[in-house]
Amino acid sequence: HHAADRGQADSLRVLLEAGASIDQVDESGATALLEAVRERSAESVRVLLEAGAAVNLAEGGGITPLWAAARLDNFVSAQLLSSYGARDETAAPTAARREHHELSTWLQQAQAWTPLHHLEVLTPARTLSLLRGGADLHTGDPSPFDRAQTVLGEASALVVRAAGRWSPATHHLFPDAARARAVAVMRLGYLLAWSARYVGEASSLVDAWMGFVLPHAVVRA
Repeated sequence: HHAADRGQADSLRVLLEAGASIDQVDESGATALLEAVRERSAESVRVLLEAGAAVNLAEGGGITPLWAAARLDNFVSAQLLSSYGARDETAAPTAARREHHELSTWLQQAQAWTPLHHLEVLTPARTLSLLRGGADLHTGDPSPFDRAQTVLGEASALVVRAAGRWSPATHHLFPDAARARAVAVMRLGYLLAWSARYVGEASSLVDAWMGFVLPHAVVRA
């Protein structure tokens, strides 16, 4: 808690790696995540969320981290919390009452978003994890893919690439099942190419298989 309420993200990492209890509450009932939000330390909030902090755990008075972010107009922390599934129906009205109108509007819109929608705060590593985990690129209005057309950054670039056809260069962006299918189809292509029937044509057949068959045979869904 002392590291969180002082915004000391590096110290938090050390403590968490040493086995500190991430959701332990202090005498007021607040978690380290809530204290980090109150301290306006977005990096500490990110560290705690990445380590698995309970995003919707409220203190004794019913205050959630998202509500605190809304009250304080802590926009980046609100985005981070939402990207990890934070939900509090009182957050947007609270922001509106405090005249944090931009945040209030954003909170209302983000209620229907998936983690992949939150491109502004997604790291490349987490974006890759979501894509490989099967996150839907086209759900919602706007969809993550729609947002990737207008939000600049590495996360958006990964989403745009993942929306294209399979290729060796985008293989790592596809879900587990799709990557397994790609490997199976690739093996079949090599078996055909090196069979007696195609002696002398193996290289050309492999190129055709990789360039035409696999992109049609491997899809995200």
